[in-house]
Amino acid sequence: MADMIRNEFGSRRVLSGHNVLVVENEYYLAEDLARAVRCCGGAVVGPVATAGEAIHLLETKPVSFAILDIALDGHLVYPVADQLMDADIPVVFATGLPNEMIPAPYRHIPCWVKPYLSISLVAGSLHLLQPRHCDT
Repeated sequence: MADMIRNEFGSRRVLSGHNVLVVENEYYLAEDLARAVRCCGGAVVGPVATAGEAIHLLETKPVSFAILDIALDGHLVYPVADQLMDADIPVVFATGLPNEMIPAPYRHIPCWVKPYLSISLVAGSLHLLQPRHCDT
């Protein structure tokens, strides 16, 4: 993974200064996502496997970006996504669910369908961290 990051970004720590919430109930996927975030210079918040744990972290830790699995052992992550969107924090879904199973209010959220390369997900989501400009 480190070689892929060097090839893509050189020595730049593209997530430096960012706290990335990782919500994923599959241990190895969670660890792989966390490693990708750390390799890009980001700080990992979590990873956690439940929506309740994620909401607790949002109440206690600063977060600037979130990677969320949708289906968490029979529970859905949408309350976490709602809280993040209300706070204007960028979100990306990393899920095994097909797009047509995602409710309409969440279809605008970028979605990576499993299987994916964690580093590709992180690199492909960096544009969400760019400052937003309002046209006047």
